[in-house]
Amino acid sequence: MKLNLLSRRKILKTNLVFILVFLVIWELLLSGELFNGMIFGLMLFGPVAFLWYLDKIRASMIATLVSVFEVTILAVFLVESIQFGGAAATVKSIYWIPYFAMAVINTIVGLRIYKQSFSANRQRILQIKRPVGDQTAEHKKGQNDGS
Repeated sequence: MKLNLLSRRKILKTNLVFILVFLVIWELLLSGELFNGMIFGLMLFGPVAFLWYLDKIRASMIATLVSVFEVTILAVFLVESIQFGGAAATVKSIYWIPYFAMAVINTIVGLRIYKQSFSANRQRILQIKRPVGDQTAEHKKGQNDGS
């Protein structure tokens, strides 16, 4: 499965558009303030966006780890705000939903990149352990019996 739709560069662009455009509009609609959402988004997703920019597998693993942490923390925020707000969704619980969704997207992309890298490394390791011209154990056993 190719990772064309969710590549490192595309997730970097998605993070930047989310931080610089969507969060400004989101904060403006909810509270009427202009840059608070963007500043919070930069603090939350800025390091992850920088790690996606580095385009290395180790940076992707760290970005995934940070995103898993963000998902956990934001899930706690959402559950607590719904618990304290009752059955009705309050502005406090609705406010965290886009942040949670972006953290989930970063986590999924990071896990897919890690899985793709792990599969490629596993295939390479299997090729190193078993070269194409190497004889199998059964073939060697047959040669030993006939000698």
